[in-house]
Amino acid sequence: MRRMPCIAFGIAIVFASAGVAAQAGCEFRNTPFANIVFGAPLDPSVAATVSASAQMRVRCPASVTLSWVFSGAHGSAPLRMKHATRNAFIAYSASATPVNQPNPTNQFWRITATVVGSAYQDAPTGTYSDLLTVTINP
Repeated sequence: MRRMPCIAFGIAIVFASAGVAAQAGCEFRNTPFANIVFGAPLDPSVAATVSASAQMRVRCPASVTLSWVFSGAHGSAPLRMKHATRNAFIAYSASATPVNQPNPTNQFWRITATVVGSAYQDAPTGTYSDLLTVTINP
């Protein structure tokens, strides 16, 4: 018997510059919020790994090398999304990768969230979400 797709989820992102990054002149250049939206609901009977991303822009002096810190409202080790009404969670990971870098002071980055199939295979049906804070450190 095949289960119907039954898990929807999304992640809202808040951007923050660490004190050192702010002193070095680094700042996020897009709106202070972005959303990572996974297209279709997850199907626990298939339990495939899924990823979704949002693009962002960071402005820093050319000499600054960035490091990224991801923290979630429902846990950071691991990151996890919470069910809308139940005390149930789905773990996910987040990463930052550079996109085209035409100018080192105006950098474009892709923030990607990934959920492996085993993380939601036995999860209760419903909607899951998290608030992901992305912090840059030079």
